[in-house]
Amino acid sequence: MPKNASFYISDPSMIGTRLFNEIDFIESYKQHANKNDAAGFTLKMPWGQIDVDIMPAKALPHHLKGFEGYIKDQRLSKEDLLYTLTRLHNVRMCLGCEITHTPETEKEVVDFLVRFNSHLNGLVLFYNSVFDWTGDVLCGPLKDAPKS
Repeated sequence: MPKNASFYISDPSMIGTRLFNEIDFIESYKQHANKNDAAGFTLKMPWGQIDVDIMPAKALPHHLKGFEGYIKDQRLSKEDLLYTLTRLHNVRMCLGCEITHTPETEKEVVDFLVRFNSHLNGLVLFYNSVFDWTGDVLCGPLKDAPKS
């Protein structure tokens, strides 16, 4: 059951009310700032909610370096590795998500993460697997898992 996810996007201007109003499966949203002055927002869904913190710009390069190491440790073809690292190289924002939901809504949560990522044209990490904007698994434990 996914409790956390991270979105990696190249166009930070996508995040905002236009996007949230466009997506019919978001019931409501509100912006917030936490005690560390990090900006973020909360998305309410029929199945629960996602609290999102926007990673501070100064922390992003170090974080991406670590994520790059994770990707390089995966067993990827040369072509898939190049594609994934190229996508990562263009990331300008990371959204860290804490997901609140019940076990019986796991499928809805996964569907949301994949669909939301398609709107962001980004990469999303959950279940230690990296998904592309198309919903394809680029690397991680789910890369070669049978489709259900």
